[in-house]
Amino acid sequence: MSNRYRDGDENVDSDPRSWNAHGATFTGPFSRDDYTVGWICAIPLEMAAARAMLDTIHVELPNQHDDRNAYTFGELSGHNVVIACLPFGTYGTTSAALVASQMRNSFPSIQFYLMVGIGGGVPSKTVDIRLGDIVVSRPTGSHPGVLQYDFGKTVARGRFERIGALDKPPLILRTAASKLESRQIVEGNHLLDFLFDAMDRYPQIKTTFTHPGQHQDLLFEAEYDHERGGTCRSCDREWLVKRDVRPTNEPTIHYGLIASGNQVMKDGRTRDRLAKELDIYCFEMEAAGLMDGFGCLVIRGICDYSDSHKNKQWQGYAAAMAAAYAKALLDIVPKTGKGKRQDAEQLRISCLRSLSFQNIDARFCNIALAHRNTCNWLFQTPQFQRWEARSKLDVERFNGVMWIKGKPGTGKSTLMKHALEYCRTASEFAEHSIIAYFFNARGTDLEKTCLGMLRSLVCQLIEQDAKVCHKFIPKYIRKEEMHGATWQWHADELKLFMLQTMRSQPKPIILFADALDECEESEVREVVSFLEKLSSLAISSGTSLSVLLSSRHYPTITMQKMLELVVESQAEHDRDISIYVRDKLMVKRDANRIEQELIRKAGGIFMWVVLVTEMLNQAFDEGRITAVWKRLRDVPTDLDEVFRILLEKDNRYKNETLLMLQWVLFARGILKPRELYYSVIAGTEPDTLRRDDPLEVTDETIARFITNCSRGLIEIRESSNSVQFIHETVNDFLLRNKRLQALDPTLAPQLADSSHSKLAECCLAYLEMQDLADLPIPMPRGKGGYAPPNAYRRLASIPGARGGDRRHQYIEADSISPDYPFLLYAVNHIFYHAELACTETKIQQRLLRRLLKRPKIFQQLKGFHDFWERRKHWRYGRDSTLLYVLSFNGYRELTKTLLLENRVDVNADCGSYGNALQAAMSIPAPLGTRPDIVQMLLDAGSDLNAIGPNGGLLHTAISTSAVRGNFDYNTTALVIYKLLDAGVDINIKGGPYANALQAACACTHYNRNKEREEIVKILLNAGADVNAQGGEFGNALQATLENFSYIAGKNNLDRLPVQLVKMLLNAGADANHVGGYYGNPLLAAICSASTLIERMYSTRHDSDDSDGDTTPPLEKSEAIPTEIIEILLDHGADVNAPVKHYGTALQAAAFLDCKYHPFKILWTILSAGADASVQNGHYGSALQAVVARAIEFPSGATDDGALEVINILAQHGADVNATGGPYGSALHAAVRCDRASFRYRATRMLLEAGADPNVESDGFGTVSESVALLGVILIGIRPPQINYELDNKGRTDHRHGFSDPRKTWPLKLIKLLMEYGASDAKEAKQRLFEIYDMHLREAWMQDQVKLETLGL
Repeated sequence: MSNRYRDGDENVDSDPRSWNAHGATFTGPFSRDDYTVGWICAIPLEMAAARAMLDTIHVELPNQHDDRNAYTFGELSGHNVVIACLPFGTYGTTSAALVASQMRNSFPSIQFYLMVGIGGGVPSKTVDIRLGDIVVSRPTGSHPGVLQYDFGKTVARGRFERIGALDKPPLILRTAASKLESRQIVEGNHLLDFLFDAMDRYPQIKTTFTHPGQHQDLLFEAEYDHERGGTCRSCDREWLVKRDVRPTNEPTIHYGLIASGNQVMKDGRTRDRLAKELDIYCFEMEAAGLMDGFGCLVIRGICDYSDSHKNKQWQGYAAAMAAAYAKALLDIVPKTGKGKRQDAEQLRISCLRSLSFQNIDARFCNIALAHRNTCNWLFQTPQFQRWEARSKLDVERFNGVMWIKGKPGTGKSTLMKHALEYCRTASEFAEHSIIAYFFNARGTDLEKTCLGMLRSLVCQLIEQDAKVCHKFIPKYIRKEEMHGATWQWHADELKLFMLQTMRSQPKPIILFADALDECEESEVREVVSFLEKLSSLAISSGTSLSVLLSSRHYPTITMQKMLELVVESQAEHDRDISIYVRDKLMVKRDANRIEQELIRKAGGIFMWVVLVTEMLNQAFDEGRITAVWKRLRDVPTDLDEVFRILLEKDNRYKNETLLMLQWVLFARGILKPRELYYSVIAGTEPDTLRRDDPLEVTDETIARFITNCSRGLIEIRESSNSVQFIHETVNDFLLRNKRLQALDPTLAPQLADSSHSKLAECCLAYLEMQDLADLPIPMPRGKGGYAPPNAYRRLASIPGARGGDRRHQYIEADSISPDYPFLLYAVNHIFYHAELACTETKIQQRLLRRLLKRPKIFQQLKGFHDFWERRKHWRYGRDSTLLYVLSFNGYRELTKTLLLENRVDVNADCGSYGNALQAAMSIPAPLGTRPDIVQMLLDAGSDLNAIGPNGGLLHTAISTSAVRGNFDYNTTALVIYKLLDAGVDINIKGGPYANALQAACACTHYNRNKEREEIVKILLNAGADVNAQGGEFGNALQATLENFSYIAGKNNLDRLPVQLVKMLLNAGADANHVGGYYGNPLLAAICSASTLIERMYSTRHDSDDSDGDTTPPLEKSEAIPTEIIEILLDHGADVNAPVKHYGTALQAAAFLDCKYHPFKILWTILSAGADASVQNGHYGSALQAVVARAIEFPSGATDDGALEVINILAQHGADVNATGGPYGSALHAAVRCDRASFRYRATRMLLEAGADPNVESDGFGTVSESVALLGVILIGIRPPQINYELDNKGRTDHRHGFSDPRKTWPLKLIKLLMEYGASDAKEAKQRLFEIYDMHLREAWMQDQVKLETLGL
């Protein structure tokens, strides 16, 4: 087994507390009840790996007074996890048990435990275990997944007999591991993706957790011992075991028996002997301490081969792989509630984050501050003073609303920002909530819509007013409960919340909304209508709400009640222009006359003054004062004409200007300055393109380039480091009345098409750059092969890199984007621009031909795309063709153009979907091109019966229809009809669901049950075989039954697939089919119904204000989801047929339903004639399963329900003396339950029902012996403490420890057994006293000094 270097870990990086938290997200604190997963590590290195995997790190909670563990808290795959490590320098099963025991006492809501870390592998001819692989404990035969191989007794002839029986891992973890295993068989494991994500967040862990390389994986023959030193450099390589090199570095996951003990396994001969005897996969030192009494799964990364050739080099990588597997497993385990309550501050922060969005205040930040000594006139206007005063007699005349209007460019936004700062600093508004939103037409969609405004305003409101926040939190919690992690706020619900807020009389509110005209007109109407309604409601509710708006003049959009101020009509506004001109105009001679002329011609347009003042200063720099006056006389008063002069007159960079304007107008998204720079160079001087050098091309150089080429019309947004027009009027000028075509006649008649054509050529020119051509084709992240996922190759820095083998030339992944700033955009959007050049067919042909003729560029394009694309289903694949890529992206026009070339293989086997037609099935529905492209490919001769990774065409059409977007029934149905009309084989096999019908039943992306039913009806009518076998679920009926608990919401039972189940059964589906994950349909329905019932109870319990752990029964009016079980029984399902794991349907119902009164599932099965006396399955019988439930999932609700179900089963003929199963007879199981109240009551109930106290079970002995053994274990975990008080005779009371209930419950049970005739109970009692006295004597000896001090 692995030597963990517990005497001193030399790798300082393994201490997670020494790391910088860069990249981590800290939240919290949470309560102790919020944590449901316990994670145990043996050494700091393992804890470091666990911490690195956390999605979110929580603020630490203080320890309870008797807890000596050191914890790390966080969220992983949706679960709240608490991580603990064994004390430094201690190891073994006892230490692990003590750490877990303290964790369980401190965190009572923990549902199961994970023991995650490193271990020693056991390679063999049958199991190819390598360093870095993972071994997961799995029950095998008579062993529960972990075996304590050094615990037992020596019997006759020196034979060692192992004794004791450990618990199996909890069912929820075993089922999750099975599902994960099946998923990884089909899709492969992606554990390296988790590791690389962690490395992105914590770059400093790379040296610790990186794969050492397969050449460092050395396995010697078992007979050959290590020579000397800390490495195997001195070992004879002739003794190495010959093994094939694996094609990738992906770890292999093995499931089997793990051997645990209190000594290090470092001998190959002993390793092989024990492995052959017990079928062991791995050796380690802690797990046995957790497997008895703690619901635990053990996960070990292999860091050595349990021989003398220990290899410290692999410990970090092995620990990281084990932690990555745990993360993948938790992603499968169903998420449960996060405790009774979240910390109020954490909830407030969560609410704010749900409302906030990128660039939420970008426009406000980019508006220049008012020029010195300007804008103050606003506060002296009658309108503003009335608005500010809000006189009770006056406010109803304007509803607290003031609307500032003006022509484009008058400076309204600057005025609004000035007014906002005034209100924020004024003492009379100190107790107000001041909220503001500045619309931005050049920003993202949210920046220019009503929804963005509402999210921003509500966010500010709950941040400033605790009362409003308190009312908002329940709405947030409900959204999170209903939709999980992926949801968004809708405009209507935020409007409703603000209207409700007005009625609740919050703090006084001042609301600013600037630049309404930067929305679409429909959005303007929506905003104005809502604010008018809001202000009216505030008046009627007695709430103080003041609203200040600004926009251009809208003759048709107004409010009935408001104050209005027109900027250009204010004399004070002209004085502001004068102040600006005096400060900015460089000309001093005739300055007053120039100033007056500027004011006269400006007509109140501040933007015109800013631009013309700059033009006059430039004229002054170039010549005499007469040049200034000539420029002033010539400049038009129309702002559009000023723009035209700026762009046309004396422009030496007209081509660059035109292209730069096209990029800002038509780019897909907002460009960064360096992206814009290289995009323009690519279109004007492509031969000069090369790798970016920040020392040569500085930020200042780029800023000057953008200012000069755009003629000052494009600015850099400092807050987001992006580019935009200086004002919305520039955008209007360029697009209105074909102004851009006037600058370049070649853009006519279709400006957008011609522009997109030019932009696509820029992208291709950048990709053809010679520096890029010298780079090798990158590999996608998370894959093995010659390109490690966290690295890429840099040839420029490696001598001789242009030739020879490039497989070992690395650079960091993050260095690509800075070296080639426009590469990411060009790769992702070249086809977007080419597609939109739809009237430029010749240009499309030319671009596609260039890519076909230069395959290296196309290969690089795919490689870079996949390198940056983290979503597997969005990657192209190295072997994908150009037709595949275009079809995959839904580019209809490009696909049509390429097919006309007649030079493409329409059936080429390529890409992650298999071929172009399969890829077209995943086109997101909103694009609207899926049916057209499918038809094009069918007309071009696509093979209708080709099998891809997702199965046949129909299978793919259904299962991938929502992989890259929301499901759309109409689109999917249309595609299915097209395939059926073309003659596709409806029953062709292949893919994870085997056939189309099973895929239709298995997929969970439908918006409504009716959609699924219609798809299934189409397939059945077309001849789909309802009993076709294969795939993940076995058949269509099983797929429906196993998934319905995920489809139906917590309280939305109308989404149960009742009609679909009836449809399948009526079509001939076999209700007794054997197969699928659950074994038969009845068990699948029972498990799914149980999951739904658990969710319903969980919802009711979370809303219950009581602190108890009992769960009230459902009301009679509440529906119970057992209708599907009843339908199966009505269609002939055999209620006594053997099923997987549970043996019988009754045992499954008893185990799963015993917590939830009124036990509808159980009664449904019993009423159908289930035999309660049948012995079968994992737990032995239904009665034993009920008691097992109380052991594996202890709670007050389980206790009460299980006792009632025990009584029900006993009355229905259950054999109370049946043996077998993991816990022996029901009586054996009852005595080992954790909860004292249930333990005693269940034992008495079984004895009263006729249970034999002398019954024996294999591995457990008699019931009395089991009680005694448990008592001995309990004493070992919590040794007795000496009570230094004297008894009434002056003697030390050294038996005082028995007063602790944790020590006396074994004696109470033994007394109960004696009452019912247990023959060996007296002997068991004596044994307990002897063990206890022995521990007490040891404690006495250790405390002699203390006793002497006390004078005892």
